[in-house]
Formats: sequence, structure tokens, C-alpha cells
Amino acid sequence: MSLCCPVGFQYGQSPGSFGISRDGSVGDWKPDEPNQKEWPGQSEGDIIRGDIRLDGVNFSYPSNPSHQVLRGVSLHCRSGQTTALVGLSGSGKSTLINLVLRFYDVQEGMGSITFDGSDIRSLNPSWLRRQLGIVGQEPRLFRGTIAENIAWGLPAATQEQVEAAAKAALADEFISQLPEGYNTVVSDTKLLSGGQRQRIAIARALIRDPSVLILDEPTSALDPESSMLISRALEQARWSDRLGHQRTVIVIAHRLSTVEHADKIAVMEAGRVVEEGGHNELMALNGCYARLLTDQRLPTNHTPRI
Repeated sequence: MSLCCPVGFQYGQSPGSFGISRDGSVGDWKPDEPNQKEWPGQSEGDIIRGDIRLDGVNFSYPSNPSHQVLRGVSLHCRSGQTTALVGLSGSGKSTLINLVLRFYDVQEGMGSITFDGSDIRSLNPSWLRRQLGIVGQEPRLFRGTIAENIAWGLPAATQEQVEAAAKAALADEFISQLPEGYNTVVSDTKLLSGGQRQRIAIARALIRDPSVLILDEPTSALDPESSMLISRALEQARWSDRLGHQRTVIVIAHRLSTVEHADKIAVMEAGRVVEEGGHNELMALNGCYARLLTDQRLPTNHTPRI
């Protein structure tokens, strides 16, 4: 079974639109088959540390070249740290992720993106994507057991690995309480709550122990209690056994309260990074971030400030 998105698919185009693939890397997205002959610089045993740097990136989609989506974006996502991208819809957050996943390339003279100091355009896309995990807003489960859904991220996974991934995603407790435990048959919309499906999706991303974990508004569609559980699961998911230290995490966040403890928060507006820093630092600036957070805390019938 493979519900795949072609190369060039626009990340963030529609919620939950990633296909489920047995390769399981990049969350539910199936990368191209590797061709090491064309990419002699990387071997299957190589791993990335996850130090990601964007330097003066300008970008327009090929379908609308006159509309510049990113404008001189410079951002350093340090290895082992969590970087949150916040801002209104259309500010460029999803496009930035498109480029990090290498669904699109930055053109010559329009800035650069590097992984561990190497230009992303010099890296094998399949090799790169197998080291990335992604969790979207609305996770997709296929009809099968919970164990099979988690193991979809790593075909040769043992039951021990499946359960370890579930525990890391804070999913083991509710799974164990189901009628058949890990052998309980589920589908995309049956039996499980949104928060439970999301934790299974996190487990599926973690079972490969990716160097970089990318989260697309993982709590935006959940109630406050489920959102709190997901936030706890994601904090626990930062550790990588393979790397021996915390993995790099990039999170697109709608609920700003969920990223207050991020190492860095980058505020995007009209294709630019207009502010960056920690929560307290940005609140002290009393700028865009402070206004966004204040507006979220106001009653729903309040008209946000422009």
C-alpha cells in the first residue's frame, strides 16, 4: 500500500495530505528510491547531525514566479535544539519546510540552505529524507493493527521497537487499555480520538529515530487536554538514541502557548523572519510575537489588531 505525494508536492497544501509508505521516512511521505551512483558523497551509513542554516533565501513557486513567497530569509536551526516557526497563514512557514524537505530547490543566486555545512543541493534527496521525520496536523492511519501502523515507519521493526516508539510518544498506556492492545485493528476515523491518532503518528515518525523531526501544527486541531498530552510527548521525543543527544526539531505552531519553551522562536511575516529569540526575549520586545500571543489569549469575539 502506498499513498504517495510526488516530488514537487507543496507541503502544507492541505492538512493530512501525506501518503503512507512502508519506507516511513519524512513521516507519511514516501521518498524516491536511492541512487547512490548519482550521489557519491553520501552512503547509507552516514547520518546528519541536523544543523540547518538558511542564508538570504528568496523563493517563488514555479507556478507563480512573479509572487515572491520568501524574501531574504536567514535562519539557523541548531543541531539538537527546537526551533518554532510562528506567524499568520501565508507568511511563508510551510514554504520554508518545503525547501528543507527539498521538495523544491533554491535557485542559484537566491540564497542557500545547508545541512551540517553542506549545500542541500549537493545531498541525495532520498538519503536526506530518510533521516527526517514529520508529523502533520491530521495523521492518517490505514486499516490494520496499531502495531502495523507504527511499524510502517520501519518495516523490519520488532515488537520491542514498536512498543519503545509508542512509549516515547506517550501512546503505550492507552494502547495497552484497548481490547486487543497493539493488535487492535484501527482505521483513519474509527475507534481512536484525534489525540490518540496523533500520538500513533508521532510513534511512527520516531521508530526510525530521525535526526530531524518536523512538526506541522500538531496540536492545532485538538482540545486543550489532548494538546497538553501531545506537547508532553513531543518534549520527550526530542531525545535520539542513534545520535546520543537531542534531535533537531522544527515546529510550525498555531497555538503559541505550545512553543513557549522552544530554544528559538522565529516570527514570520510576509515571507520574512521579522523577529527571533526565546519567548521571554520576544515578549520583552513587545513586537509581532507579543501581539500574536496577546490576540490568542483574548476572547474569540475580539477583533485582532492589525
